[in-house]
Amino acid sequence: MVRQFDASKLRPRTLAYDPTGAFLLVGFTSGTVKLLDPTSLEDVANFKNGRDPITLVTFAPRGDFFATADAGEFERLSGCSVVGVYE
Repeated sequence: MVRQFDASKLRPRTLAYDPTGAFLLVGFTSGTVKLLDPTSLEDVANFKNGRDPITLVTFAPRGDFFATADAGEFERLSGCSVVGVYE
């Protein structure tokens, strides 16, 4: 399966699967982070950290939290579960 993004706005830079395989986290050069359903590649949630490129996305070992970091040294910790996403 392939999902194409508008390259003038969204260019993927980094990605990570959660430990259970329930989510795919994608960081873009625009500072956007998308949490995707890995089977359909549809958006579950979107975040905008800032304008700097996302340099790191990672999940906690249990998959209940994820962290993102951008080139401007901004870091964000968010939580997720099969019922939703919270910050």
